[in-house]
Amino acid sequence: MNRPNIYAAVEWIQNAPTEEPGLLRGEDFMLRYAQPESTAAKRLRREADLLPKLAQLDLSVPILLEFYEGGEASPLTTSLQAPVDNPSGIWRYGTAEEPDEVWEQVGAYLQKLHQADAIFASPERRLPEPGSVLVTLRKDGVLSAETATLLGNILEMLRSELSAEPVVNLHGKLTPDRLILDEEDELLGIWDWSHARVGSAPLDFLHLPASATEGILRSYPFPDFPLHLEQTYLQQLLLDLQQAATGDHHALDRITSRSLEWWLRGMTRSSVQN
Repeated sequence: MNRPNIYAAVEWIQNAPTEEPGLLRGEDFMLRYAQPESTAAKRLRREADLLPKLAQLDLSVPILLEFYEGGEASPLTTSLQAPVDNPSGIWRYGTAEEPDEVWEQVGAYLQKLHQADAIFASPERRLPEPGSVLVTLRKDGVLSAETATLLGNILEMLRSELSAEPVVNLHGKLTPDRLILDEEDELLGIWDWSHARVGSAPLDFLHLPASATEGILRSYPFPDFPLHLEQTYLQQLLLDLQQAATGDHHALDRITSRSLEWWLRGMTRSSVQN
């Protein structure tokens, strides 16, 4: 690993991110970077503090090699990490098309994270109550009164069927490409802990594909998992609608994908229950 060359490359990056850390990937390193004193830099600083604590939970996480606030080595805040402690050096990022065996390993990993004593001191991450979101969407003409009432009734039905959601350690933004796997589909670890916090357990499954459900449930017997996830998913869909109404084009893309995923999750839920 030629670290000076890595940092030299960063110096030429224009418009370094301020909200979410940027990423340079190599065969044996991940370099995350951000503008100093930005939200993204604070996320990197917090992640650097958390990685040793996560390792103490016997969870495989990236190895922090160097962290700079910004200085001679780099004008940016940078976090240089080795993806995993893997002697073979062969690894890859996950995808949404992983087999059930991979998702079963993810379920076991998250169960260990969720059942550990709280190690994150940040505020809980909870979705807003959907009632206020529905009122806003009706008022702004995004949803008709009939549709808003229907969605509200669905949420109330789900709420009545569910026990209280446990508050646990969360990865915070788990997507398939944050999985680190070897050539034999063994889960070597999970990266990007810059959004880690405590909150409702279903939030850690929100951005995983519908196809992951069956594999996860094999190793993580989460009580009423499909119902909890459906409730969380619908609440997030309402927030996407609210953001789209303000002109957020990315939210429009999320609405399309979430609508399809919601339908697929309903099919998955039926197959699991049967």
